[in-house]
Amino acid sequence: MIAYEKLHEKLNQATKCYRYIVGCDDIDFSNPDSTIWIFEMNQWKKGAIPKNTSDIYENDSKRQNKFIVYREYMDEISVEKLRDIVDSHWKEFEKI
Repeated sequence: MIAYEKLHEKLNQATKCYRYIVGCDDIDFSNPDSTIWIFEMNQWKKGAIPKNTSDIYENDSKRQNKFIVYREYMDEISVEKLRDIVDSHWKEFEKI
């Protein structure tokens, strides 16, 4: 996440950059009604997404070099909504 955060900062220096983190299980991206969980890097940087380094559901987690983001802090959207978001960004970039 730290690398993605730094990449997001660098890309935003020259132009506008959107960096989404998508959480999903066995998702079928060909099904527009499938559900995914998503957040944008700006939410992470503003502290809207807690930066958990240990798993609150697993006491045996010994790895501390990871971030865990729980779905309750992400937006639940459909694949179709994700497509709409990506399309809107493409249209925005075409205007630049």
